[in-house]
Amino acid sequence: MNSRFKAAIRRSFSYLFEKYGFNFVPVVNDFDGNVVIAESDSLRFRFIHDRNYVFLDINNTLGSNQWVGFYKILDPLKKSGQIECNYKYSNKIKVISKLLSQCLPAIQKISIQ
Repeated sequence: MNSRFKAAIRRSFSYLFEKYGFNFVPVVNDFDGNVVIAESDSLRFRFIHDRNYVFLDINNTLGSNQWVGFYKILDPLKKSGQIECNYKYSNKIKVISKLLSQCLPAIQKISIQ
């Protein structure tokens, strides 16, 4: 198992674990440690490492297996005025971490189906 990716997620998204109570959960097929899932009471974040890129998918914890891409959630929030941050699509870990920290309160308020 590649625990370096999990450590990088823990380090880059430390606010998820310290402020929002996220914990890592087991992944059936983690593709040699390149897929990591962190979960809170209501949200699940799936981080996928592919070469030098990180992808973030979001799901609820109600048993659904429907993952939604990070930007597919942000775009409607921005369009409706629920978030005011400017962003460009990026799959760099630092960019995603900063953007998620700014937008997480709005993401927590929506219902992810």
